[in-house]
Amino acid sequence: MQTAALTMTRKTWTDGELETLPRDGHKYELLDGDLIMSPVYANHGKICMRIGAMLFNFAESRKLGEVYDSSTGFRLTDDLSGVKAWLQAAKDIPLFDGFMYTPWEKKYTLVPAFGDLLK
Repeated sequence: MQTAALTMTRKTWTDGELETLPRDGHKYELLDGDLIMSPVYANHGKICMRIGAMLFNFAESRKLGEVYDSSTGFRLTDDLSGVKAWLQAAKDIPLFDGFMYTPWEKKYTLVPAFGDLLK
């Protein structure tokens, strides 16, 4: 009796392919080459706009630089170098009272090192 082996190949998405996806009410993101799609609901968008407006007004009135939303598509680093730069820049912001690291890319091993940066 003959048997057949089933092989599955995983599609690895690129930044270029991500940019070609339709603007159809879904939020598309890449995580280690995997495409993640989720719906965006009105309440989420309303809250994000309110926070974004506050950040923009604060930064604009003090000439602190640019403010971007999450759809801009920044590439995150695999280490904490980006966080170090943000922390350095935040030292000059009056009333700055905190910083949040969200390990949405499952980089939980970086959490202790992130805590050390805040000391």
